[in-house]
Amino acid sequence: MRISRSTQTSWLLQCYEAIKPLGEVLKEVVLDSGYLFTDDTPIPLQVKGHGRVKKGRLWVYIRGGPGPPLAVYDFSPDRSKKRALDFLDGYRGYVPA
Repeated sequence: MRISRSTQTSWLLQCYEAIKPLGEVLKEVVLDSGYLFTDDTPIPLQVKGHGRVKKGRLWVYIRGGPGPPLAVYDFSPDRSKKRALDFLDGYRGYVPA
């Protein structure tokens, strides 16, 4: 049996909407830690309409401390420090350099 692309897309969007609230909860739990580790990784980002690829960034934020390691990810189209500062807005803890 063949499942149409539109049906698959609909399923994917429904799954995304169902788990979307978990992302904010995970972010809160990670940012509740007194220690936070972060780094970015370049990923290819296709520029719509131009047919070329530039570097986007996928940031990872990992909770430190004695609890289980938890990670939350954030995408950025560039490496501007503003993106990380916006993500960490209100964070009260240590981020080792």
